[in-house]
Amino acid sequence: MKNLRRTRTDVRLGHGAGVNTNSATPTFTVPSAVQAGDALALLATTKTGVTQTAPAGWTLVGQSSGTAAQTSVWQKVATGSDAGSSVAVSLSELTKVDLRLVAYSGTAASAPVSAAISSDASLTTDHPAPTATVSTPGSWVVWYWADKSGATTTSWTAPADTITRSTSFGTGTTYISSLVADAGESSAVGSVPGPVASTNAASRGNAVALVLKPA
Repeated sequence: MKNLRRTRTDVRLGHGAGVNTNSATPTFTVPSAVQAGDALALLATTKTGVTQTAPAGWTLVGQSSGTAAQTSVWQKVATGSDAGSSVAVSLSELTKVDLRLVAYSGTAASAPVSAAISSDASLTTDHPAPTATVSTPGSWVVWYWADKSGATTTSWTAPADTITRSTSFGTGTTYISSLVADAGESSAVGSVPGPVASTNAASRGNAVALVLKPA
């Protein structure tokens, strides 16, 4: 992810990382540019029924289990030792998984991340994100979509007026794919309707609205 600075708020886009693989212990390296105090959000999506366990130091924010996919969200305030370190999530079985990290700077020193999670009720090409509740001026809303696909999802279309930060696609059959996007700026206080991301083929998945509170 590229750095992006705002003039009206100290919250600014940091960096992202992740891995999309078939593993019981998916692992990635935290970007070296992450600094102490950054808000870190860790998201894991697998098929439904898999136990997902974050490493020590991460706090569960929310979890949703749809008919096809299960997504967990954890948060952490970065310390001086996080940059360049390895992060591994433990799964209860070998399975397809998408693991994403988003990092933002200028965020609250304690519990900077809240999350709302929704699941698709049926096969669809339109995947709505849940409504986010913003209570602090200068907060950013970041959206994450993930689906379980029978090797048919090969592209995501981000909602209008959002900036795509990452896309990821697994391999083989019934893999997980994902999209991360935000508006590139802070959101107004109140309820922020969830935008709709689209896949090129019908699938089921989950969507997450992350709210990152400023310092």
